[in-house]
Amino acid sequence: MVGPSTIAHNNYATNTASILRGGNNAAGPISNLNATSPYRVQVINDFDTSNTKLYYGDNAAIGGLDFDAWPAQIEYLATRLAGVPAAKRWLNYELGRNGISRSLSEHKAALDRDIANARSKGFSKIFLNKLWFRTSSTSGWEKGSANRQKIVDINAYIDQLVAAATDLVIVDLPVFMHDPSTGSGLNVEPYSDAVRNDGQHISSRGGRRASKAYEAAVAPFVVAKTFPTPASENKIPAMAGSGGALGPATGEVYSGFTLAAAGSAITTVASRVTNGGKPYQRLAFSGMSYIGSSGASIEMRSDGFAATAGERVNWRCKVRIPATQNPYMFYAALEGGSNTTGARSVAFAPARTDLSTDEVVTTTGTTLTSGSVFNGAADTEDREFWLEGTLPIHVDVDSPLTVVVRFLLRASAVDFVAEIGEFQTFNWAG
Repeated sequence: MVGPSTIAHNNYATNTASILRGGNNAAGPISNLNATSPYRVQVINDFDTSNTKLYYGDNAAIGGLDFDAWPAQIEYLATRLAGVPAAKRWLNYELGRNGISRSLSEHKAALDRDIANARSKGFSKIFLNKLWFRTSSTSGWEKGSANRQKIVDINAYIDQLVAAATDLVIVDLPVFMHDPSTGSGLNVEPYSDAVRNDGQHISSRGGRRASKAYEAAVAPFVVAKTFPTPASENKIPAMAGSGGALGPATGEVYSGFTLAAAGSAITTVASRVTNGGKPYQRLAFSGMSYIGSSGASIEMRSDGFAATAGERVNWRCKVRIPATQNPYMFYAALEGGSNTTGARSVAFAPARTDLSTDEVVTTTGTTLTSGSVFNGAADTEDREFWLEGTLPIHVDVDSPLTVVVRFLLRASAVDFVAEIGEFQTFNWAG
């Protein structure tokens, strides 16, 4: 992945200490594609070398830069993916808007240069993002402005390039990011819930919208995937019984699991349900009253299970969230091991947190504290998340491991429901 911050925000995991804050850069459309669509094209890992034993980077994008920096990003990815067969070596590329003050001919030359470079490095498909307008309240991006006209001209050039090549594919972001009810041509605005208050970065809900552009782009080239049945080496017993620890909740929790809450009073009713004939833990939250920037968290954690030295253990699970106007985020993880303190293999439900200003998407029925800095993903659609570890935990000595799903919620008058199930581990062969 090559480009500016709008591409950098497609990271799918982190190994930062404050893990609930680690979703900062997970709001992007490809993060959403991998978490909510059957067209899972790859795992997006953090561009973070602080713990190379667990994490690698296949997202080379860096915020704040313009297209002069893209050749170095392509070079990095070519080296990293050198062992990947050409047929599977795809590049997502965004020219970006940080160089908008530069001439149209410079933008075109950068596109030509980078496409030629990517081809020479063996990338078999190059997905070119069309650019969408920043909001008209952003300086220089007023309706009818020269910047908007330049975006139209750049997108037209992308159309021209793709029409003349079989290895180039359009990702038509404006179709999903621009709200036709606001105008047309140079006067159209992004959907109000699709961008943050800075008018230029994708919000949590915008990531959901934009993921549909990626799904349309990749669907002709990939096969929709189905959730695997547990492998023979799966270490997590099937969810059964009702002997789990309720913690702050009332109701029933499957044996071998524990609920715990932090930060606030959250009324939680736990029940055992089935989806597709498979057991799921249902958690119904209400009465969130926490006031502050961190929100309130509640987690569901498994009892420890044994892992043997030398194993590389990965995991996956499903989380179902009915349509809700309550902003939320959550992550799931495999935790434990002795190779590093608090070793984790993590996947996030794509969301944006830890903002410096109030950039919450507020919608009808949602009550948030004034000054809130939480931008979770309130959704008008039911969501089924398939979360899977970005990379495994390397077990150095015999160690217990656990799986955990942790939710971060804001004070809200709207109730929130989640259903969690189909936990499984598998040996990493990558």
